[in-house]
Amino acid sequence: MKRLYFLLILILLCHLSAAGTTAQASGSEVLFAMEDFEVLCSAQDENGNLCIGGRSKMPKGRLICVDTTGNLLWSVENDLPGGDWYSGIVPCGDGRYMALHQQNDSTFTHHLEMIEQGQVVKTTHLPDEQAFSLYPAEDGVLLLTGTAIDATSLSKWSYEGKQLWKLDFGKGYRFDEMFTLEDGYLGIGYHIPDHNSAWVAAVCLVDKDGRSVQEYFSKKDSRWVDAAIHNGKLYLFGETEHEELFKGIVAANASAEGMEPVIYTPDTQGELIPFSLVPMDGGFLTASSQWNRLIPTALTLTRFDRECRSVGTFTCPMADLRAICDCWLFSKNGQAFALVCGTVEGSFQYVARLVQIPLGIGSAR
Repeated sequence: MKRLYFLLILILLCHLSAAGTTAQASGSEVLFAMEDFEVLCSAQDENGNLCIGGRSKMPKGRLICVDTTGNLLWSVENDLPGGDWYSGIVPCGDGRYMALHQQNDSTFTHHLEMIEQGQVVKTTHLPDEQAFSLYPAEDGVLLLTGTAIDATSLSKWSYEGKQLWKLDFGKGYRFDEMFTLEDGYLGIGYHIPDHNSAWVAAVCLVDKDGRSVQEYFSKKDSRWVDAAIHNGKLYLFGETEHEELFKGIVAANASAEGMEPVIYTPDTQGELIPFSLVPMDGGFLTASSQWNRLIPTALTLTRFDRECRSVGTFTCPMADLRAICDCWLFSKNGQAFALVCGTVEGSFQYVARLVQIPLGIGSAR
């Protein structure tokens, strides 16, 4: 009943107004840049610093930590036989992080690493199944693994590297965000019911002991890519098939009986690919990208108020990028930042950029 009560008190469907201003934001400042670096995970710690994980082209696994002024605080780089990469990072407080480290050796191994101030202080070898992602939990982390589309598992691990429980999902769940609630964990993402099925967007509630799953807000041919809980409201951001193109979804406060997400379709010249959202100024900010060879590469940023009404859309040019592959939004002291991963002109090499976003266009009411 507590879980149902939580979802019921979260929730009225919000409506979007497509009316809003559109502008180009100039002067976005690049605070930090890394060449030959594919970003696979990122997280913000209690001090606002950003920890970023991924790999180089070789591939070499790499972790870096920067503050929001672009100063490099520490880095970890490996040079292991067969290559390796970092695909998950979780702040644990007091300068500690838990990282998901994967190595392409003869047996394809996965590890949880405890990192303190840029030093690996403990390594735990994981079971031999594909590891997908890592999420924070109280006094530990949640690990999503699987051996096939229909065999997804969620397990909880202590900081000391001990597995506390394991829950088999089935249905091939993938989560892009997971929240710790009073009575459980809320996973935001999608699942694939079988090998021939399209994405089905879903929110899953798992109890604290990993013994049950309840699914809400499922929608076919869709997926949630990011979410936030802010001022007692659950905001979801993703994509759905709409008018034969994938368009951004912004929805807040769905009911426990189900949800028909409100679709916001900005005035774009091509397919809109949603990436991230972050609470800002009583509302929230979303980041997307258009796929159109005729227009310059740029982030499409939209400001929404707390009732999900659009109050401004603007673009943030990425002049040196051929394409944007992914983006994570962060905020600190009322300022917004975007960690952008993309490819450069004339090459398929990945690069990373940390930029400060000018927020002079539109404001949440």
